[in-house]
Amino acid sequence: LLAFLCAIAIATAPVVALAVEAPFTASAIGRGQSVPIASQATDTNGISRVDLFVDGALVDAKRGATSLRFLVETAAMAAGSAHIVEAHAYDQIGNVGTTTLTLQIAPDLQPPAVTIVANATVGQGRTLQVLVQATDDGRVARAELFLDGGAVPIATGLVEPFKFDVSTTGLNGGSHQLLAVVEDGAGNQASTTTIFTVTAD
Repeated sequence: LLAFLCAIAIATAPVVALAVEAPFTASAIGRGQSVPIASQATDTNGISRVDLFVDGALVDAKRGATSLRFLVETAAMAAGSAHIVEAHAYDQIGNVGTTTLTLQIAPDLQPPAVTIVANATVGQGRTLQVLVQATDDGRVARAELFLDGGAVPIATGLVEPFKFDVSTTGLNGGSHQLLAVVEDGAGNQASTTTIFTVTAD
């Protein structure tokens, strides 16, 4: 009987649990935050080490303690995405126990901020240089420029800086409107307008 009980003890894998530390919650992690994760592991043979994986990739390993603390970086994780954190706890004789935790990165609901930089006047037939400046907590994926309420953009940019040359050939003298529409990587949009005046040289 003693030998049987010893065999069970030897073959028993560690018990391990993961939890996100307050004030964070696993279901709504802000992108770019360093998330503290606590590991609790127990075993009759003692804990040798705990390995931490994120989406299958080893990100950290710590030796011999029942209670451990890890930091998971989320800067490279897309807004709205879910990621599997997995702990492997090893005892002194090589048995391994595992557990998982899902981190949900909060969706990006914040639209970009956008401004148009351009001269207020331009001579008829000359080119108006326009800079669309946009900032976002993630990335700005697209900028489109519209003229005088047109339904089709006169210029589109996919890579910053968003610099456009607007031809005034064919434009009547007087006031004209530019509309800039920008979109971030999550699909949030923002827009702004400005007026410029075409003058006769």
